[in-house]
Amino acid sequence: MVDTIGLELKNIIEALKNSSGQQFFERIVLSMASSMDVDYVFIARLDSKKNNSTTIALTAKGKIVDNFSYELKNTPCADVSENSVCCFTQDITKLYPKDQLLIDMNIEAYIGTPLHDSQGNVMGIIVALSERKIENEDSIKTLFEVFSGRIAVEMEREILETSNRQYKERLELALEGSSDGLWDWDLTTNELYLSPRWKEMLGYKDDELSNEFSTWKDNIHTEDIEQILYKVDSYLSHKTTVFEHTFRMKHKNGSWVWILGRGKAQFDKDGKPFRMLGYHTDITQSKTKEQEITRIKTLLNDIINSADNIIFVKDENFRYIECNTAFENFVSKSHKEVLGKSDYELFDKKNADFFREKDRLVMSENKAHSNYEWATRPDGTKAYFLTIRTILRNSEGKTTGIVGNAIDVTKEYKTQYEISKLKSVLNRSPVSIMMTNKDGTIEYVNPNTSAVSGYSREELIGKNPRIFKSGYISDEEYKKIWDHISSGKVWTGEFKNISKDGSIFWEDTTILPSFNEENEVNGYIAFKLEITEKIHLKQELKNQEEIMIAQSRHAAMGEMISMIAHQWRQPISVIAMGANNILADIELNMLDEVSLKVGSKEIINQTQELSKTIDDFRDFFRPGKTLENILPEDIFKDAFSVIGKSILNNNIEVIQEFNNGKEIITHSRELMQVLINILNNAKEALIESDVKNKKIVISINEISDGVEITICDNAGGIKEDIINKIFNPYFSTKNQNVGTGLGLYMSKTIIEKHLGGVFQVYNKHYVQGAVIGACFLIKLPYYKNEGGKS
Repeated sequence: MVDTIGLELKNIIEALKNSSGQQFFERIVLSMASSMDVDYVFIARLDSKKNNSTTIALTAKGKIVDNFSYELKNTPCADVSENSVCCFTQDITKLYPKDQLLIDMNIEAYIGTPLHDSQGNVMGIIVALSERKIENEDSIKTLFEVFSGRIAVEMEREILETSNRQYKERLELALEGSSDGLWDWDLTTNELYLSPRWKEMLGYKDDELSNEFSTWKDNIHTEDIEQILYKVDSYLSHKTTVFEHTFRMKHKNGSWVWILGRGKAQFDKDGKPFRMLGYHTDITQSKTKEQEITRIKTLLNDIINSADNIIFVKDENFRYIECNTAFENFVSKSHKEVLGKSDYELFDKKNADFFREKDRLVMSENKAHSNYEWATRPDGTKAYFLTIRTILRNSEGKTTGIVGNAIDVTKEYKTQYEISKLKSVLNRSPVSIMMTNKDGTIEYVNPNTSAVSGYSREELIGKNPRIFKSGYISDEEYKKIWDHISSGKVWTGEFKNISKDGSIFWEDTTILPSFNEENEVNGYIAFKLEITEKIHLKQELKNQEEIMIAQSRHAAMGEMISMIAHQWRQPISVIAMGANNILADIELNMLDEVSLKVGSKEIINQTQELSKTIDDFRDFFRPGKTLENILPEDIFKDAFSVIGKSILNNNIEVIQEFNNGKEIITHSRELMQVLINILNNAKEALIESDVKNKKIVISINEISDGVEITICDNAGGIKEDIINKIFNPYFSTKNQNVGTGLGLYMSKTIIEKHLGGVFQVYNKHYVQGAVIGACFLIKLPYYKNEGGKS
C-alpha cells in the first residue's frame, strides 16, 4: 500500500516537472485522476462571496475538458468551501439530492478539500468524483493532503498574475488615454516590463528598448540616480509608505525629460516585497513652466532683496506679511521675526503712531500717498526716508493691504543741507568763484565776482573769461595756461583784469579742471582773490627795498672808498718815493739810465695796481639787472678782488674749498654784494676778537638742485640771544657810526626774494660744544625765474 502510494506520488511529481500555470493544473488533475482511479478530478476557484465556483482544470474519463461555472448552494462543494474536507465514498446523491449536477453525471462518490491562500483564506477547492464506490479513500486523502498546498500556491500565483494582468491591461488602457507609461518590476527575478508608451516618452519605439532594469537605471540623470534609488530602497524597506519622485531621464535626441514616477509594491506574508508596479508621467512641460515660475520668482526676490529701498507689505490689520532684506537689516530682525508683527512691536510708539496714521490715510482714501519721514533704527540712529504707500489688491480688485517702498534719502538730505550751506558760503565768500564748461564758456559766478568786476551774473553767464582781458598777459602766455589746464593740471598765478567801468584790478587766481566719470576734463573752476591793493603795497615795498638796497650799497660804497684809500696808501707811497729818488739822483748828478729805468717801471707797476683797484670797485658798483650764466666761484673771486687785500692785510687766512663745476643762472652783481657783505662782517668780527690764528673758510659745493655756499669764521660766533635778530632791518652789533644795520637784512632779501635761494646763519661748535665761529649758508638754484622763484 505504502509502496503503491509512493509510486503514485513519484509519477505525479514527475508529471509536474517544469510545469506552471495552466499546464500545471491540467497535468495534476490528469495525474491524480489516473492515480486515484476516479472518473473526474477538477480544481475550481471560488468567487469572493463563495457563492459560485469556476473550474480552472477539469479531467473527465482521462481527458481535459472545457471548464464551467456552477452555484455552490446545496452542493458538497459548499461544505468544502467552508474550510472542511468532505469524503463520501458512496450515495452522494442521496446526501445532496438538490445537486442536480451530481445526479446528471451519475456520481456515486465525492472527495473534496479546500485550497488556502497565504493568508489562510479558502480561495478554491480540489474535488475527485467517481461513478462507483471509492475503495481507496485513504490513498485519495493522502494525495490531496500532499498536493493541496502545492496546488494552492500555484493557484494564488495564478490569481495574482491574472489579477495583475487584468489590472495592468486596465491600467494600460487608462494610461494610454492619459499618456502615462507603465512599468512592472518583478523583484524576485529583477525582470522589468516597460510599456510602449513608457518608451515613447523617451523617443523610442517598443522594440528599440529592452525590458530590463538597466534600461530604466542607465537613462536616469546622474544627478538624480542616487536619490531615486534611495527612495526606492526606503519604500521597499517600509521606511516610507509612498513611492513618488521627480527626476530626469534622457531622451533619444539627447534632451532631458522630466518624469513624475509613482509606484506601489506587493509584499508577501513576511513583509518582503516581490513585485512593484507603477507608471511614469511626462511633466517636462509643467516642470519647465514651474522652473520658469521659480526662476522669475527667484529673480523678483533677488531684485527686491538686492534693492537698497525698504520694501514691505502689510495686511488689512496693518501687520507685516512680507518684507525685503533691507527692511530686515533696518529693524535688525530676521524675516521670520518680522512677519505677523505690527509697527508697535518693531518701533517705538512715536514712530509706530506716525506709520499707523499714514497707513490709515492710504486705506481710507484708497489711493497711494508719499511723504518724507524720520525713522529711528533699533540702535538709536535716525534715518530720513521718502516713503510711498500704495494699495495692495487681489486678482478680484479687492483691497487686501498696503505695499510700502521707503527710499533712504538720509545722504541726499545731508547733501542737500551741505549744498545749501555751500551756496550760502559761496554767496557770502570774499573770493570770486567762476565755473566754465570745457570750452571756457561761463556757467556760474558767485556774487563776489559781480562785485569785483562790475558785471552782473546775467551779463557773465554764457560769456568767455576773456571779457576781463587787459592785454597784460600775451596771447602766447594765455595759450600756455589753456594747454596746462586742458591737460588736467592746476594753474596758479596772477591776472591783471579790466572791470566793466574800465578800471584795472588784480586777482590771485587758481584754476582747477573738473572731470567726468571717464576722467576726462569737462570744465574748469576758478578761485580768484582780488589783490589790487596787495599789488600796490607790493610795489611800494619793492620801491622801499630798492631804496634800502641803494642805502646799503651807498654804505658799502663808503666802506669801499675807505678800503680804496687804505689800499692806495702803499702804491702812492712807493710812487712818491720812486719820484723823490729820481729827483735826488738828478740833483746829485747820480742819475743813470739803469736806475731811471728801474724806478720808472716800479712807478708804472704801482699805477697799474691802482688802475686794477679802480676796475674792481667799478665792477662792484656797476648795475647788474640781467641774468648771467656764471660759476659761483667766479663771483666769489670778483668779490674777493675787492675786499681780499683788506682781509689779508689784517693777517686773516682765507681758505677756499671749491667742489662745484656747474654754472648757475643768476644776478651776479647782487650775489657779489652779499658775499662782500659777509666777508666784511667776518673780517670785522675777527679784528675785534682775540683769536690768534684768524681764519675765514669759504666752501662752494654742488647739491641736487643747485649750489651751496658756506662762509665760516673762527671769531667766536654770534650770541644766542641775538642770532635770530641779525636779519632784521636796522639791527646792528657795530658802533652806530660804523654800521647801518641794513647789510644782512638786504643780503637776505637779495638771496631769498631776488635770487630764489635760502640764506641762513648758525654757530659752528666743537664736538665738546664750544663755539668757534659763525657760518652763513647760501643755497641757490641752478635757475631763477623773473618772479624770484626757482
